[in-house]
Amino acid sequence: MFRVILSFIKKWEVIGTKMIKAVFFDCDGVIVDSEPIHLKFEGEYLRQHHLEHLIEKLPKIMIGTHKSQDPWGMLLQNEKLEISIEKFKADLYKYKEEKLKEIRFSDAIFEDVKETLILLKEKGIKIACASSSAKSYVVDILEGGGILDYFDLIVSCDDFTKSKPDPEIYNFCCEYFKLNKEDCLVIEDSPIGIEAGKNAGIMVLARKDNRFGLDQTKSDGVFDHLHEIFEMKKMWK
Repeated sequence: MFRVILSFIKKWEVIGTKMIKAVFFDCDGVIVDSEPIHLKFEGEYLRQHHLEHLIEKLPKIMIGTHKSQDPWGMLLQNEKLEISIEKFKADLYKYKEEKLKEIRFSDAIFEDVKETLILLKEKGIKIACASSSAKSYVVDILEGGGILDYFDLIVSCDDFTKSKPDPEIYNFCCEYFKLNKEDCLVIEDSPIGIEAGKNAGIMVLARKDNRFGLDQTKSDGVFDHLHEIFEMKKMWK
């Protein structure tokens, strides 16, 4: 990790006196460890339809995507279903909606998040949450976790016509704060989210994935703990 940090420092030394003025966080997999929960319920639903052989494909296809990209259509394209794919997806969303009501996502907030948000606020850094999930879902997570008030901006797929990996959501964040791209930092985990940040021309760090085989190679670096970002001294006031 220290080799990665040194490469970041070198990069920012070349830029000069530019320092980070805003951090844009994805939600699922970055702020809240929700992906195992979603995958669990999706796996349950697949088993109900005797499609358990598809469970191992779920992380690669589902994590970081939005339903407008039709990930379930991609997953099921070669399967013979007893019902139409439209009904399959509609019933799945209803199933997950009911199951998710049983979950306290506030208990799944990563332990390094709140302290990091406090440190960013102390440094006068603007903070946004930019998620591909529904805004009501994101707000419920942030509010339930007691961290909603740390965010200066919350945007989601509900606010835009295009979803990640399109850079629209991150371009908007920069415009909202009236900042140049080099003044901002994106925190992601999924390949699609990382690509969105890079497509926007913003530096992207990824929360390291050790479970789902996510390709994070397009990020500018990975971290195990959010506090590691503060070791990049040239980036902060």
